Amino acid sequence: MPISVVVAIVASVVALAVLWVAPAAGLVLAGAVIVAGLVLLATGRPAVGAVVALTPLAVFLLASQVVGTLWFKPYRVPSGSMEPTIEIGDRILADRHDRSPHVGDVVIAHPPVGAVESRCGTPRRDDAKAACARATPELSDVVFIKRVVAGPGDTISFRDGLVVRNGRPVSEPYARSCTDAICELPRPSPSRRAPGSSPATSAASPTTAASGGRSRPRRSPASSSTATGR
Repeated sequence: MPISVVVAIVASVVALAVLWVAPAAGLVLAGAVIVAGLVLLATGRPAVGAVVALTPLAVFLLASQVVGTLWFKPYRVPSGSMEPTIEIGDRILADRHDRSPHVGDVVIAHPPVGAVESRCGTPRRDDAKAACARATPELSDVVFIKRVVAGPGDTISFRDGLVVRNGRPVSEPYARSCTDAICELPRPSPSRRAPGSSPATSAASPTTAASGGRSRPRRSPASSSTATGR
């Protein structure tokens, strides 16, 4: 391997490392490698010059693929309950390492089996439409995409299609109006306590399945799994 190619590879790796700390310096170093390749092209060494000029691009592309595979997981969204934030067929990237969602975050998770099969961990006493007092212990294989509407210790309910957290309606200008019976939760009691072990996400209601919020999944052309918005 020509020494100029080896130098170009090393310089490109260094440029990539510098890019995280000082983006301008990293881009300048990568640009210098590309210019060196163009000079080799112009001085009668087209093969080596082409390899040197393309080395920074190849290194950056390879690094982005590796980081993307290790850090993010792609999903395709088949349903429209998160519209207009996320449209049907959108492809998104989920951060594999973010385990601390906050109110307003859009999260992807495996829900309890009961969320898919419409059953609770303990039988409902009166109203079949009321919220579950306890979720089923098993997790479903289905993946849900939801917006977090409450955290540990918060009290939430749904009134007239609006989320009421700790007794106060939550402003959700991105949410679509909801008038179905499922938009009233729980019934007849005015509120329910969000579990203290993990943040609560919106129920199977389009009330909170909309746009805006603290964070938003990144869109990606790749897809390996399906995240269902409900």
